[in-house]
Amino acid sequence: MAEPSIAQQVKALRAGDDKGAQAVARAVTAGADAKIRDLLAVVHGDDKTEAGKAAGVVLELDLPAFPTVLAGVKPEPLDPLIWDVQLAADLVLSARAQLLEKLDALLEDKRDVPMGDGPAPRDEKPLPRRVCDEAYLLERKLISSEPEEALYLNSRLYLKLSVEKRDQEIFFAKRRRRFTPFADE
Repeated sequence: MAEPSIAQQVKALRAGDDKGAQAVARAVTAGADAKIRDLLAVVHGDDKTEAGKAAGVVLELDLPAFPTVLAGVKPEPLDPLIWDVQLAADLVLSARAQLLEKLDALLEDKRDVPMGDGPAPRDEKPLPRRVCDEAYLLERKLISSEPEEALYLNSRLYLKLSVEKRDQEIFFAKRRRRFTPFADE
């Protein structure tokens, strides 16, 4: 009998079955992890030309290679340690740049986001938001070095601004890659 497809495995999961989800995730990545480990063996090999080409392939794999690269980081010997950490950082930075590019495009999208009955307290009506507001908040979370409490407070205060003020904040944040600390005002 053939192994069930990934879609069938997902369909068989119960909602909230974290262990089952982890098992399906391992099934998805199992073959790729082995191939990435093979590539890393070439990266760490003696042939510098082949090592460079293999590193290029790993970088092309992008973020899916990150967990395997990170799992392979060992403190000794020093040469592979530095190489692997740089490779892992390059993968994350590349993914971050790609995400920022997508979020920047979404900063122009003024459509309203439908607000459902989410986890907000019952006495608190969800603050209306647009696609550009969601993109702004995600960029702020990604770029800002604010502590978690300040990030939360500044996000709430941002959403309480008028649409015109939010548009102005988006414009300046996109240009300067800095965010207004509303909590300090």
